[in-house]
Amino acid sequence: MKNYRYSVLSGVLILLLSVAVIGCDLAGDDNGEEKEPTITFTQRDFTLGGDAISELYMMGDFTNWSANEDYQFSKSGNTWSLEVPLSTVGDRLEYNLLGRVQDTLNSIRDIYYLTYDADPRPDGFLLKDTQYGYSYNVLIGDVDVVPYDESAGTMTEIDFTVADDVTMTIDGTTHEIEGVYLMGNFNGWDPEDPAYAFTHNEAEGRYELTAEFAAGSYITYKHSYDLKDHTSNPNQFFFDFVPNDVQDGVSPLPTKYIDDGFNGYNSYLYIE
Repeated sequence: MKNYRYSVLSGVLILLLSVAVIGCDLAGDDNGEEKEPTITFTQRDFTLGGDAISELYMMGDFTNWSANEDYQFSKSGNTWSLEVPLSTVGDRLEYNLLGRVQDTLNSIRDIYYLTYDADPRPDGFLLKDTQYGYSYNVLIGDVDVVPYDESAGTMTEIDFTVADDVTMTIDGTTHEIEGVYLMGNFNGWDPEDPAYAFTHNEAEGRYELTAEFAAGSYITYKHSYDLKDHTSNPNQFFFDFVPNDVQDGVSPLPTKYIDDGFNGYNSYLYIE
């Protein structure tokens, strides 16, 4: 039996990073001309293996996920800072940090990819990716986390499966599941939407659902579970709190995961 209620996903490197969006500069220059809007990121100083960081970079699609001098932080006192044009980040900026350290012989070591898997979380959200671990995902302005666009002319079928031997432990008691639903940004996060109810394939030992979504959109979602013998509140549903790639009975595997705001994660899947 699998119990995924309290599974934990570890990052490559756990750092208590404090990344904050400080502000957006819309002021004009000394000649009265409007400057390009920028956003400033700060990071308190830290060490890697006891060695001080000598260089710090922001990387993302805009740097081909590598060090670029145009996105190198500058240091003042105990704080690193970087001003980034809004034309670079658009409505949403997904990025990670690159740190370089110097040893006592002043030889530059390899750059470390800094990932994040601990509280306190930085402003914005965290996305789990397949290459770097966790990436920061900062929203610029009042932007929906992942807008779902139903206006696309093409719909794509996605097959979902959940192993029927999944269990959940509530207040020290382990319960089997007797029903599964899909909920997300496509159905108002309804935990018992009949349109997204899984059917039980006992012969295959799993719950199954085929659902259509608009191509070219992202969906964020969780599985909602109806538990057997949960007598204290039989109408209560329970949800995924951990990324689905640790659940070998669940498919499809999301491409990324986004912080759900409740110390857990939502699956994050692009519909092709």
